[in-house]
Amino acid sequence: MSEKRESQKTAAAEPAATSNGPPRTRSPNYPALKLADALAKVRTLYDSPVKKHAVGVEVVAKEWGYKPKSSSFKLALAAVRYYGMLAEEESGGDKLLKLTPLALDTVDYQEGTPKYIEAIKKAALNPKLYRQLWERWKDNLPPNDEIRRYLIRERGFNDKSVDELIADYRETISLAKLRAGDKIEGAADADEVVPPEVKVGDLVQWTCNGADQFEAPRPVRALSDDRTFAFVPGTDTGIPVRQLTVERTVNANDTKEPISPPPPPRNPYAKESATSPKGELPPLRFPLPRGNEIEIRLKSKVTPDEFAKIKQLLDLSEMSFVEESSKNPSTHE
Repeated sequence: MSEKRESQKTAAAEPAATSNGPPRTRSPNYPALKLADALAKVRTLYDSPVKKHAVGVEVVAKEWGYKPKSSSFKLALAAVRYYGMLAEEESGGDKLLKLTPLALDTVDYQEGTPKYIEAIKKAALNPKLYRQLWERWKDNLPPNDEIRRYLIRERGFNDKSVDELIADYRETISLAKLRAGDKIEGAADADEVVPPEVKVGDLVQWTCNGADQFEAPRPVRALSDDRTFAFVPGTDTGIPVRQLTVERTVNANDTKEPISPPPPPRNPYAKESATSPKGELPPLRFPLPRGNEIEIRLKSKVTPDEFAKIKQLLDLSEMSFVEESSKNPSTHE
């Protein structure tokens, strides 16, 4: 079995022009496996007892050496479907997977035969973006800098995503030996792979470079404003949502959003002033016997050390506030 490989992409939203700024960038939707790796996955299924049968997802995962719910398997599955070599069927409410006629042509016919070559070329252009790039330049690709300019400036893709895309595309058309005069009939756009729907509180796994990054799923604590990056405990940087798999989601009545700690108990004897200067804390008033009242005014909260100094100042002010007759007599050794 070929080595597992998943492309590391930067998540992003669909372009959306706003009145407050330029359109957002997005990451291109393209296979997470190179064409050669996808063909190896097809061969693995064909050489197993699966062959041409429609089988459950768990069976495919086992033959490929994945856990059925792993992020790596889901990305590999999507990639083979991108190339048009795996189809879904429904049976009794279950989702079954089956090699497509296109996939079978890559294994039934010997490498180098016309049928095999036709199948490889068709698979190479099955991903929507690959077909669009082919229709623009055919086999006369410009320098990478021009392809980058086109993808970023004209297509609105994220500049951190396009270099890997360009490399994979070049390798794909080279493997398929595509030429300008080729007429590829019947290549259909693959299903679009959309970013997972991630909510605050969901338990997620992060898959990058073919490996799960967390020992155990972590809860999403926050999302970026455009919902393309997620923040989880243990890392200060945002994780691209496209690289996440939701292991457990929260329902509408089970919000997992971070809950702020409750405020400290309120002093029952303190009375807040109705007004205070803008930006300052409202003064606290403490009623005392015989109509007296203490009022404390602070512009902002203080540190424990500063509060200790306030108490020291009150102690030092005792002679100014306390009647002689009210003092307790001093005791001497």
